[in-house]
Amino acid sequence: MMSSALAKHLFTRLAIPKNTASQQVSRAKEIIKIKGFFSSQQSFCYLESHKKNRNLYDDLSKAMFDYGRKYWYCLNAIRLNNGMISRTELECYTNYPIERLKGHKPFSDIISEFIKAKIITYDDDYYYLAPGFTDNSLNTVKSRAISQIKKTVLNDFAQIIKNIGLVSYNTPELFAEYGKFRWGIKGASYVKGIKTDSKPGFIIADILIGNPFYIKDIEFFIRKTDHVLSFSKAARIIPFLLIDNLDSEALDELKKKGIVIGFIGELFGEKYANALNELIALLNNVGASLSGTPDKFIKLIDELEVYNQTLIHNIKGSLFEYFVGYIIQRDFRNIDIGRVIYGEKDKHEIDVFAYNDDAVIIAECKATKSPIDSDAITHWQRNVIPHVMDYIKTQDILRDKKLIFEYWSTSGFTSDASQRLEDFKNITTAFIVDYYDADAIKERVKNLKNKALSTTLNNYFLVSSL
Repeated sequence: MMSSALAKHLFTRLAIPKNTASQQVSRAKEIIKIKGFFSSQQSFCYLESHKKNRNLYDDLSKAMFDYGRKYWYCLNAIRLNNGMISRTELECYTNYPIERLKGHKPFSDIISEFIKAKIITYDDDYYYLAPGFTDNSLNTVKSRAISQIKKTVLNDFAQIIKNIGLVSYNTPELFAEYGKFRWGIKGASYVKGIKTDSKPGFIIADILIGNPFYIKDIEFFIRKTDHVLSFSKAARIIPFLLIDNLDSEALDELKKKGIVIGFIGELFGEKYANALNELIALLNNVGASLSGTPDKFIKLIDELEVYNQTLIHNIKGSLFEYFVGYIIQRDFRNIDIGRVIYGEKDKHEIDVFAYNDDAVIIAECKATKSPIDSDAITHWQRNVIPHVMDYIKTQDILRDKKLIFEYWSTSGFTSDASQRLEDFKNITTAFIVDYYDADAIKERVKNLKNKALSTTLNNYFLVSSL
């Protein structure tokens, strides 16, 4: 709870002066305090035990929404993007400028404060909610696939506004800066009514997809547009928000603000939108998606190949993890795709994680153009497997089961990598090691006696030109 509420609770319960209650809260070492994000110098207070017994994100998010709204946008943006988001996307979904702007904290300062407070963590170019502020249900496959969907839709939207002459043909840019803020797309327009004398106006847009969205979720976009329109001698703009699922109250607010609402189905057609919705449904519900026959999965790939070649190319790796999941789930009904496990100082992504009454299986899945080399296998041996084993030891339901580690590669392995895998398989006694190149995968699929699945493997996953 907030420090002011905790002090008030002590004041009432212990009948002590208010100042004394506030001092007790401030001095208590067992209380963890997050400072600097809230009005009136308040702190968000919690105990170490709360990290394990509840999802702290909901409480922290509510506290920031009520007492530190300017920071809340960052937290909500990560939630809306499935707990993991790249820096450029995160800059879009907040209303912080990416360059210095009088009266505004820049994004770089905001994100540094979150990282310092250990609310958000990062690696490479991605930001995550830190352990303790998430329910550990982060699915990296889903997050990366949703990100690719957004980029594809933005590219397709850019093509539309170029084709109808709404923007100059070579001007649309993805994740571009305009007015010192980041936008999903920006393009210069010389259309009458938006240009001023010889100076162009601009089309700016952001995209929200994959969740139901409410008025608080679209507020960042309204505030960004208000900011750029408030500048002296500001160029005229037409703001678009591309979206697939919008609450009626949010819809009315966007209309009131003069923002164009680009529903995916209306912009690109019902079949295009349905294919994306099916893909998102697959990503959202792993258990249901992988149960039964793979007919829906195969149909989805066929539809995406017809309606969105770019997307089907970009998410090939993600879909291969689901493909392997379909094979494994016949014997391992409890299954996750893209699970993240947290260690004391780091985290590790697991492509396929499944278990039954007897065993746990952990599969690494690669759909790459080049064979997997020896360095990749060494990393798997020395970094991934030990951390997964440490994690399993902490799980009562898993620790006594047989362990199986598998490596699946559509492009096979270099000779050195194959030799390392074979040696590893032969000398390891603590767990079972298996590996699958294209021929071995074909054999596994052949044994399932599903012609459609074999066709999908051969025509999609094993075609190097994709």
